[in-house]
Amino acid sequence: MSKIENIVKVIKEIGADAVLITHSDSRLYASGFISSAGNVFITKNSDAYYLTDSRYLEAAGKELLSKGFMLVDTTSGYIPQINSLIEKHGVKSLIIEDKHITLHEYSTYRDNLSSELVLAGDRFDRLLSILSTEDRDALEKAETLASKALEQTLSVFRIGMTEKELEAELIYNMYMNGADDLSFKPEIISGANASMPHGNPTDKPIIAGDVLLMDFGLVKNGYWSDMSRTFAVSYATDELQRVYYTVLEAQNKAIDAWKVGMTGKELDAVARNHIMQSGIDGCYQHALGHGCGLLGSAPTHLANRFSDDIMETGNCMSFEPGIYQPGKLGCRIEDLVWLGHDGPQNLTHFPKNELIVLK
Repeated sequence: MSKIENIVKVIKEIGADAVLITHSDSRLYASGFISSAGNVFITKNSDAYYLTDSRYLEAAGKELLSKGFMLVDTTSGYIPQINSLIEKHGVKSLIIEDKHITLHEYSTYRDNLSSELVLAGDRFDRLLSILSTEDRDALEKAETLASKALEQTLSVFRIGMTEKELEAELIYNMYMNGADDLSFKPEIISGANASMPHGNPTDKPIIAGDVLLMDFGLVKNGYWSDMSRTFAVSYATDELQRVYYTVLEAQNKAIDAWKVGMTGKELDAVARNHIMQSGIDGCYQHALGHGCGLLGSAPTHLANRFSDDIMETGNCMSFEPGIYQPGKLGCRIEDLVWLGHDGPQNLTHFPKNELIVLK
């Protein structure tokens, strides 16, 4: 099914006549068009409109007319144009994304739109968490670009570089490989700093004997990549090797176990139990993983100790178990994995099966 068809299906399931999509991530899902302003209006009969002002009309036309969207100029205001569409299509009940609007916005819609408002809850958020094979391929492309940027960054690594200097190299390479944006500020942490699961790069030099943990991602065409890799600098201690391969085994076990119908806590337990049974101190306290893909889809499903989220075909998850020992070291390995009809498919191809030692 197309994304418009998916949206129409939800409209009919809710029992409304149309939906007004206002949240940027839902708007991107519906249209594939990236802009900082706009609404999407879709009826139960699959009539699709993109409402935006003069800043985006020309660009929107080039991308959306061929997709079956009709454009509405809202330079003079959104409310009159939305009411015009309500009247044109006889919309008596209009779905709004209540989770993503302010009280002021809700009051404005309630007091000025000529239709009954129906609350969407999380129904459209859940759509974002189901990635088609085309979405999967686009996300894999973003992850591959990030992997290439990491490879280029490591090729210029020198012992004595600071965490911030290595971060700057990585950011440069991500943009040079076509990133539209960064998924988040990269986390480049080494030595004892690596025991902080989400530490910020500092002016600390990266020296021989350090562990180096790199967590980063880029955005390409609205798809958000995310990966983590752990390296040894100059040489790998026996302790780090034991930690690394325990984390790797935990991740692989969880990926292999992932299937439709599992809860988030069941999936998390696969990796967590393996680490705890190893006898190594420092088992991760964060989630095993989160949803990933289109911007904004990350919060829609989680795999942690408390999650009752049910895994579905088309979900994409990060798998990122770790071990963190304050004052000593930290290790995390993170891949993005898509759940298809034939089982899990790993979208991250940067090597991980051997602990890489940076000379």
